[in-house]
Amino acid sequence: MDEEKIYHTWSFIRDLPLWFTIPVLICVILLIVAFILYIFWFNHPEKIPKKENIEKPRLKAKTLFDYYKTDFTVMQLEKQILTITETKEQIKTKLLMDFDNASMYIAVYIPNHQKTNDIILSLISEHKKILEFRNVVAVESFYPGEQPTELKDISFTGRIFVYHEYPLFNSDIMEIKQLYKANGLNIQLRGHKYAIAKSNVKKQ
Repeated sequence: MDEEKIYHTWSFIRDLPLWFTIPVLICVILLIVAFILYIFWFNHPEKIPKKENIEKPRLKAKTLFDYYKTDFTVMQLEKQILTITETKEQIKTKLLMDFDNASMYIAVYIPNHQKTNDIILSLISEHKKILEFRNVVAVESFYPGEQPTELKDISFTGRIFVYHEYPLFNSDIMEIKQLYKANGLNIQLRGHKYAIAKSNVKKQ
Protein backbone atom coordinates (compact mmCIF):
# COMPACT_ATOMS: atom_id res chain seq x y z
CA MET A 1 0.00 0.00 0.00
CA ASP A 2 2.78 2.44 0.94
CA GLU A 3 4.64 1.65 -2.26
CA GLU A 4 1.51 2.33 -4.26
CA LYS A 5 1.11 5.75 -2.59
CA ILE A 6 4.74 6.62 -3.29
CA TYR A 7 4.33 5.57 -6.92
CA HIS A 8 1.20 7.70 -7.39
CA THR A 9 2.90 10.68 -5.67
CA TRP A 10 5.97 10.43 -7.88
CA SER A 11 3.77 10.06 -10.97
CA PHE A 12 1.90 13.22 -9.94
CA ILE A 13 5.13 15.21 -9.46
CA ARG A 14 6.59 13.88 -12.71
CA ASP A 15 3.52 14.96 -14.66
CA LEU A 16 3.66 18.53 -13.36
CA PRO A 17 4.75 21.14 -15.96
CA LEU A 18 8.36 22.39 -15.84
CA TRP A 19 7.28 26.04 -15.45
CA PHE A 20 5.83 25.05 -12.10
CA THR A 21 8.31 22.48 -10.78
CA ILE A 22 11.55 24.40 -11.45
CA PRO A 23 10.62 27.52 -9.39
CA VAL A 24 9.35 25.26 -6.60
CA LEU A 25 12.63 23.32 -6.55
CA ILE A 26 14.64 26.55 -6.47
CA CYS A 27 12.61 27.84 -3.52
CA VAL A 28 13.12 24.57 -1.65
CA ILE A 29 16.87 24.68 -2.26
CA LEU A 30 17.08 28.31 -1.08
CA LEU A 31 15.15 27.47 2.09
CA ILE A 32 17.51 24.58 2.83
CA VAL A 33 20.57 26.81 2.31
CA ALA A 34 19.07 29.56 4.50
CA PHE A 35 18.35 27.02 7.23
CA ILE A 36 21.92 25.67 7.13
CA LEU A 37 23.36 29.22 7.34
CA TYR A 38 21.07 30.05 10.23
CA ILE A 39 22.21 26.96 12.17
CA PHE A 40 25.86 27.80 11.45
CA TRP A 41 25.64 31.42 12.63
CA PHE A 42 23.51 30.47 15.62
CA ASN A 43 26.17 28.02 16.80
CA HIS A 44 29.04 30.48 16.06
CA PRO A 45 27.87 33.90 17.33
CA GLU A 46 31.48 35.16 17.49
CA LYS A 47 31.52 35.18 13.69
CA ILE A 48 28.84 37.86 13.60
CA PRO A 49 30.51 41.29 13.61
CA LYS A 50 29.40 43.34 16.59
CA LYS A 51 28.44 46.96 16.08
CA GLU A 52 31.17 48.23 18.38
CA ASN A 53 33.80 46.19 16.54
CA ILE A 54 33.02 47.72 13.17
CA GLU A 55 35.84 50.12 12.35
CA LYS A 56 34.62 53.68 11.97
CA PRO A 57 35.89 55.68 9.00
CA ARG A 58 38.87 57.78 10.01
CA LEU A 59 38.53 61.51 9.65
CA LYS A 60 41.26 63.18 7.67
CA ALA A 61 43.56 65.15 9.96
CA LYS A 62 43.50 68.89 9.45
CA THR A 63 46.55 70.45 7.87
CA LEU A 64 48.28 73.64 8.93
CA PHE A 65 46.70 75.38 5.95
CA ASP A 66 43.27 74.18 7.10
CA TYR A 67 43.83 75.90 10.45
CA TYR A 68 45.01 79.04 8.65
CA LYS A 69 41.66 79.09 6.87
CA THR A 70 39.42 78.24 9.86
CA ASP A 71 41.10 79.57 13.02
CA PHE A 72 39.53 83.01 12.80
CA THR A 73 35.82 83.80 12.96
CA VAL A 74 36.02 87.58 12.49
CA MET A 75 35.49 89.31 9.17
CA GLN A 76 38.32 88.67 6.74
CA LEU A 77 39.66 90.42 3.68
CA GLU A 78 41.82 88.06 1.68
CA LYS A 79 44.73 89.28 -0.39
CA GLN A 80 45.37 85.93 -2.02
CA ILE A 81 48.95 86.54 -3.05
CA LEU A 82 51.64 88.82 -1.67
CA THR A 83 54.98 88.83 -3.44
CA ILE A 84 57.85 89.48 -1.05
CA THR A 85 60.12 92.13 -2.59
CA GLU A 86 63.40 90.73 -1.30
CA THR A 87 62.90 86.99 -1.90
CA LYS A 88 60.30 87.18 -4.72
CA GLU A 89 58.35 84.46 -2.93
CA GLN A 90 54.56 84.46 -3.01
CA ILE A 91 52.55 83.90 0.15
CA LYS A 92 48.87 83.88 1.12
CA THR A 93 47.69 86.66 3.41
CA LYS A 94 44.49 88.05 4.88
CA LEU A 95 43.41 91.03 6.90
CA LEU A 96 41.32 90.14 9.97
CA MET A 97 38.88 92.69 11.35
CA ASP A 98 37.28 92.51 14.77
CA PHE A 99 34.65 95.24 14.64
CA ASP A 100 33.39 94.50 18.16
CA ASN A 101 36.78 95.43 19.59
CA ALA A 102 37.69 97.91 16.82
CA SER A 103 40.88 96.00 16.16
CA MET A 104 42.65 94.62 13.12
CA TYR A 105 45.33 92.01 12.69
CA ILE A 106 47.01 89.93 9.98
CA ALA A 107 47.33 86.22 9.16
CA VAL A 108 49.93 84.84 6.75
CA TYR A 109 50.47 81.37 5.31
CA ILE A 110 53.96 80.45 4.05
CA PRO A 111 54.32 77.19 2.08
CA ASN A 112 57.23 74.85 2.69
CA HIS A 113 60.28 76.89 1.66
CA GLN A 114 63.86 77.15 2.81
CA LYS A 115 63.67 80.94 2.83
CA THR A 116 60.87 80.95 5.41
CA ASN A 117 63.04 82.77 7.95
CA ASP A 118 63.86 85.54 5.44
CA ILE A 119 60.22 85.83 4.38
CA ILE A 120 59.09 86.27 7.98
CA LEU A 121 61.70 88.94 8.62
CA SER A 122 60.66 90.72 5.40
CA LEU A 123 57.11 90.95 6.74
CA ILE A 124 58.31 93.51 9.28
CA SER A 125 58.05 96.03 6.45
CA GLU A 126 56.02 94.10 3.87
CA HIS A 127 52.99 93.76 6.17
CA LYS A 128 52.12 97.36 5.30
CA LYS A 129 51.09 96.15 1.83
CA ILE A 130 48.49 93.93 3.47
CA LEU A 131 47.14 96.84 5.51
CA GLU A 132 46.74 98.86 2.30
CA PHE A 133 44.12 96.35 1.20
CA ARG A 134 41.60 98.03 3.51
CA ASN A 135 41.75 101.12 1.28
CA VAL A 136 40.40 99.13 -1.66
CA VAL A 137 37.06 98.18 -0.11
CA ALA A 138 34.43 99.93 1.99
CA VAL A 139 33.25 97.82 4.92
CA GLU A 140 31.18 98.68 7.96
CA SER A 141 29.54 96.68 10.72
CA PHE A 142 26.75 97.51 13.11
CA TYR A 143 23.94 96.11 15.23
CA PRO A 144 20.39 97.46 15.04
CA GLY A 145 20.17 100.68 17.05
CA GLU A 146 23.94 101.27 17.00
CA GLN A 147 26.12 103.58 14.98
CA PRO A 148 28.02 101.67 12.26
CA THR A 149 31.73 101.03 12.72
CA GLU A 150 33.63 101.66 9.51
CA LEU A 151 36.83 99.98 8.45
CA LYS A 152 38.73 103.24 8.82
CA ASP A 153 37.64 103.39 12.47
CA ILE A 154 39.44 100.21 13.55
CA SER A 155 43.17 100.16 14.19
CA PHE A 156 45.92 97.64 13.52
CA THR A 157 47.02 95.98 16.75
CA GLY A 158 50.45 95.03 15.43
CA ARG A 159 49.61 91.35 15.78
CA ILE A 160 50.65 89.04 12.94
CA PHE A 161 49.87 85.31 12.86
CA VAL A 162 52.33 83.40 10.67
CA TYR A 163 51.54 79.82 9.63
CA HIS A 164 54.74 78.26 8.28
CA GLU A 165 55.30 74.76 6.88
CA TYR A 166 59.09 74.90 7.02
CA PRO A 167 60.53 74.26 10.52
CA LEU A 168 62.43 77.00 12.34
CA PHE A 169 65.27 76.69 14.83
CA ASN A 170 64.67 78.04 18.32
CA SER A 171 67.45 80.56 17.76
CA ASP A 172 65.65 81.83 14.64
CA ILE A 173 62.37 82.10 16.55
CA MET A 174 64.03 84.14 19.31
CA GLU A 175 65.60 86.49 16.76
CA ILE A 176 62.32 86.91 14.86
CA LYS A 177 60.36 87.76 18.01
CA GLN A 178 62.97 90.28 19.18
CA LEU A 179 63.05 92.07 15.81
CA TYR A 180 59.26 92.19 15.60
CA LYS A 181 59.01 93.56 19.13
CA ALA A 182 61.61 96.21 18.35
CA ASN A 183 59.38 97.35 15.47
CA GLY A 184 56.23 97.48 17.57
CA LEU A 185 54.85 94.21 16.22
CA ASN A 186 53.63 91.07 17.97
CA ILE A 187 54.21 87.88 15.97
CA GLN A 188 52.58 84.52 16.65
CA LEU A 189 54.40 81.66 14.90
CA ARG A 190 52.35 78.57 14.13
CA GLY A 191 54.11 75.55 12.63
CA HIS A 192 53.44 71.81 12.51
CA LYS A 193 53.66 71.50 16.31
CA TYR A 194 50.74 73.90 16.55
CA ALA A 195 48.65 71.83 14.11
CA ILE A 196 49.42 68.59 15.97
CA ALA A 197 48.64 70.11 19.38
CA LYS A 198 45.36 71.58 18.18
CA SER A 199 44.36 68.31 16.54
CA ASN A 200 45.03 66.42 19.80
CA VAL A 201 42.92 68.88 21.79
CA LYS A 202 39.93 68.32 19.47
CA LYS A 203 40.24 64.54 19.85
CA GLN A 204 39.83 64.74 23.65
